[in-house]
Amino acid sequence: MADDFRDRLNEIRKARELTWPTKIAVGYGNHVAMSRPVALVELESAGITRQEIGTALKARKIGAVTRHIYAEADSGALALLLGRQEERPKPLMPVPAILAEALAKQHHWKLGMGSELCAVLCGRGDNPEYTRTVGYDQTKPRKVSELWLEPVRPELIELPIAAQILVLGLKGRLDGAEDALVYQGQLLGKMPVWRQLLADQIGPALDVLPTQLRIVALAIREQVSTEAQPALRRCPPGWTPPPEGTRVAKVESWALETISGPHSGIVYEALSGFCTNHPFADPCKRFHSSAILWIDEKMGWARAQSRLYKLGSRE
Repeated sequence: MADDFRDRLNEIRKARELTWPTKIAVGYGNHVAMSRPVALVELESAGITRQEIGTALKARKIGAVTRHIYAEADSGALALLLGRQEERPKPLMPVPAILAEALAKQHHWKLGMGSELCAVLCGRGDNPEYTRTVGYDQTKPRKVSELWLEPVRPELIELPIAAQILVLGLKGRLDGAEDALVYQGQLLGKMPVWRQLLADQIGPALDVLPTQLRIVALAIREQVSTEAQPALRRCPPGWTPPPEGTRVAKVESWALETISGPHSGIVYEALSGFCTNHPFADPCKRFHSSAILWIDEKMGWARAQSRLYKLGSRE
């Protein structure tokens, strides 16, 4: 692949305007060693000919993820694109959300929120390394590489993104009591994605949400306007711990510490301690969690914005 080809490929990516579902999914994953696929229609619109694409394919500098969707063949090609070199290039997997974006551009699909990420954004799961499910406006599920495209009702895709998240993320999990709904909204309002990306989406969502979800959305909006973010001191109503034997992060010699965000200035509480079963924490070194949404010492659990923690001994 010529440098000129690589430069144009990079320009396509920089110029690509991501849809809301993709923007949020990309923000919730670690994609350093993954490729960002592009569609044939994107390449052609940038003036890249099929002959040039064929030459790059024959040279094994790019590969076909699926029909008319292309990505770097290995991490060496991606490293060169980023101005680096690798001695032993590794096979690359495309970022699922970006792959969905490329497929949507090629086939004129509309993308919506996937159920997996909606659950995470509603405090019902650990942050995935990358989001595998993305919704789209077709009737049949599709699997491409590590991506699952799941059907979402076309009318739901037309809703504001905050409404999509609440409808899909809290489906079948709402307590009818108003105080429980308000509590749920307070929890969500503590999560950075609601404060930084979705706050302006809450207003438009109010007009289209059913009554119970509207109560949640109003509580989110009120919480977002609060500068200090101390953790709530009880688990959500009806919450039950994961089944025995489930692998969860556990914190020993723990304490709650008050932290001021270096960029936002928002004050929040975080767990400090020695953590096992965590994908990134060194069990021999003291660590700090992301912001704690709720902590229930009696139950022995805490929920941070990124994952659930089992509480061991206190400091």
